[in-house]
Amino acid sequence: MPIEVHEVISACHVIANQENLDVCVTESLKGAAVAGASAFVCGVLLGPVGVAIGGTVGGLAGSALCKSYKPLGQILSEMSPADKERLYIHMLRVVQSLEITDAILLMAVVSNPAHAGREAIARELIGFFGAAIAPAVARQQLPQQQQAYLLNN
Repeated sequence: MPIEVHEVISACHVIANQENLDVCVTESLKGAAVAGASAFVCGVLLGPVGVAIGGTVGGLAGSALCKSYKPLGQILSEMSPADKERLYIHMLRVVQSLEITDAILLMAVVSNPAHAGREAIARELIGFFGAAIAPAVARQQLPQQQQAYLLNN
């Protein structure tokens, strides 16, 4: 029996909750820019010691700016059906490469922290959110017409 979309999403939920994965969706770039700029400016002004001071101060300032961390399990729950379908297609490749043929076996693999397949699935999940879902999550901030345009282009 083929594995369905909701079963793959449930497996991703299990991994996300067990690993306590968080995703910083929109603010991480701002925080990194503040940290980098601070380290650069202080480095130019004070030399190597300035890089250390600027990196520390910039890192603290950047972390204060980065407020939109969400648990990955919450993001999975809030995903649109189109995004869930894209995640399903992405995850199905790794699931098939592990020769997981049904939902029961899939849940057994992701529930076992010692199983090598679980780690492969977790890596794919993290990779998907790092590369594919960030623009989709950012679209949630846009009006409906702009979302439709971005989804179709």
